[in-house]
Amino acid sequence: MIYKQDFVNKSDGDILFLNSSLYLCSKHRSIMFEFDQYLGFLAFLGILTIGFWLMLFLTLFAIPYWITGSALEKRKLKKEAKLKEQEN
Repeated sequence: MIYKQDFVNKSDGDILFLNSSLYLCSKHRSIMFEFDQYLGFLAFLGILTIGFWLMLFLTLFAIPYWITGSALEKRKLKKEAKLKEQEN
């Protein structure tokens, strides 16, 4: 906790913290992001994360599942056609 006796105000707006030896200049301090930029950044990270997990799911499960199912269906149809041909 910072108490009033822990810092000294100088005439040009600078603040010198005595106990923590931390020097902050109120003139040169700037905010890195505005609130709407911060929300935009969070939205970007959320969309990026969702996209990453979607691509991971598609490449590791959905597309191989689709290809395997298609190949098995094609093999089943060929087998049925071959059995039908042998009966005739």
